[in-house]
Amino acid sequence: MSPTNAPKPLILALSLLLVLVVAAIDWKAMEGIARSYFYVVPICVATWYGGRRFGLCVAVVCSALRFVAHATGTVAAVYGPVVEAVNVSLGLVVYCTVVLLLAKVKTDSDDLEKKVEERTAALLGEIAERKRAEEERRSLAHQLSEAEERERTRLAADIHDSVGQGLSVLKLNLGVLANRNGDNGQPSADWVTSLRLIDEIVNQIRTFTFEIHPAMLEDLGLVPTLHWYGEQFESQSGTQVTVSEYGQRRPLSATLATCLFRAIKELLNNAAKHGRAKEVVIGVHWREDGLRIVLDDDGSGFNPADALAPQTRRGLGLAGMQERLLAIKGRLTVESEPGHGARIILEMSY
Repeated sequence: MSPTNAPKPLILALSLLLVLVVAAIDWKAMEGIARSYFYVVPICVATWYGGRRFGLCVAVVCSALRFVAHATGTVAAVYGPVVEAVNVSLGLVVYCTVVLLLAKVKTDSDDLEKKVEERTAALLGEIAERKRAEEERRSLAHQLSEAEERERTRLAADIHDSVGQGLSVLKLNLGVLANRNGDNGQPSADWVTSLRLIDEIVNQIRTFTFEIHPAMLEDLGLVPTLHWYGEQFESQSGTQVTVSEYGQRRPLSATLATCLFRAIKELLNNAAKHGRAKEVVIGVHWREDGLRIVLDDDGSGFNPADALAPQTRRGLGLAGMQERLLAIKGRLTVESEPGHGARIILEMSY
């Protein structure tokens, strides 16, 4: 039990006991010792831990015992009773002044401590509320991401099943008609052009459905899809893409795999378009507690602080990517400087 929390009667008893000890010393002390100063100690103790009333009571007791000690103690013959009474009275005034001043300091200290506690409690409440709001925001973002992905999957399937298959059937029918109506069994140039145009439209639809929802992720997984896309990206952009895998591969949820794949696609486009990189190396590290993906490029580099600031994205989209990763409890780390390429690290928990 601390002195501040001790019962007031106990504090008063301890203060009076200390007064008696000081009075005994005062009774035996020789002249020349500033005995009145010793009484200030129990008075301060009683005032600080017991309050102003306790302090005043102890001050009165101290003055009375001081008078008795001086009147009957070792130096009783030095001064007369009148002088001792005057000294004790003046001492009582000093003691009471000390009590009042110390009580005011204690009150101000308690008020300040109370305000600090109230403000601390308010700040803790605000922090807890912000954390709760942040968790709710992340949960909502995660739900929206899943809903968006479901809609993308449905839309890609509808396009593939309706438009894509319809064009394939149309191509077959046109091929049959071309063979029937061609000269010497050979289709005309217009038929050949039309068939080639249908092939281009079918390829564009396949590319479009892959951009909407890469079904390959569900069939093959993240790393094989990255290998395939890296080859496609290299043939289209001229930027060499190398994908390496480390550790024991683990299954990923559809939402997590899709989020990571879209982020890597965006980072590849950034490296080729903004950084003019000639080579990008992707390292997929499977760990016990999570997945770590590192992208290194030899491009022109940039200032990470500017790129991650929402108001100055400069077309890189890293700030938005960081928000999407945070929504599913991921983390984005950027290491780059102008003229020295870039390293982007994606970290996720299973």
